[in-house]
Amino acid sequence: MIKEFGCEDLVAFPLDVVAKTGGQIRTSAVVIQVLQNLRRTGAHELCGYFLSVTKFISIGTLKLLPLSKIVIIPVKYNFRSFLPTPGEKLVGIVRRVFPTAVLLSCGPMNVIYLHQLKMPGYKYVGGDAEKPAMFQRDDLTRIEKDAAVRFKVLDARWSDVGGGLLKREFKILASIEGDAGDSLGPVAVVESDGSAADFPCFCPPP
Repeated sequence: MIKEFGCEDLVAFPLDVVAKTGGQIRTSAVVIQVLQNLRRTGAHELCGYFLSVTKFISIGTLKLLPLSKIVIIPVKYNFRSFLPTPGEKLVGIVRRVFPTAVLLSCGPMNVIYLHQLKMPGYKYVGGDAEKPAMFQRDDLTRIEKDAAVRFKVLDARWSDVGGGLLKREFKILASIEGDAGDSLGPVAVVESDGSAADFPCFCPPP
C-alpha cells in the first residue's frame, strides 16, 4: 500500500565543510543529504520502503553539536513509501522455483514466499537441461521462472537480522487462493522502461 508520512529529522555536516562555505549550507546540499539518508536506510518497520520525498516543509538553522566537529540542521518533510499490508493484491516476478514453493520479487521486496499449499490446482513439474522446473495446472497454466504472478499478501514480517541496513526488509507470505473474480495467478505484464517510478504502478488495484 502506498502511504505518505511526515518526518522531522536532523541532517549532519562536518564542521570543516561548513567553514569552507562561509558558515552556510546550500538548500540543495541539505536536500541531497536527506535523499541519501533515505536511500541508505531503505526501509522502516512502521513506514515500509521509502520511495520519494514529496515536500520539504522547513529547513532550520545550523547548530554545532557540543564537544564535536559536527553541525546539524533540523529538517521537516513529507515522504511517500510502500508498506506491504495483509490482504492487498500485488504482482511479482518468479525468481526461483523449488519443489514445494516459488520465490517472487516485487519492487524493493525480494523475499515473497508462495508455498504449494497456497497454489491450489498446481503441481510441481521437475525440470532438466532443456526444460526448467515449474508448477503447472491441468489446463497447462504455468508458474515458472520469470513469470508474472498476481498474488495476495497473507502476512508481512519485518526483519532486520544482523543489524545492518542491507538486512532491513519485509518477508512476505503470499497466496493465489481465491475466487475466480480475484484474478490471482499468472498474468501478462506490459513491458516498462524499468525505472523506479514504475513500481507503484506495478501493484494492481484490488
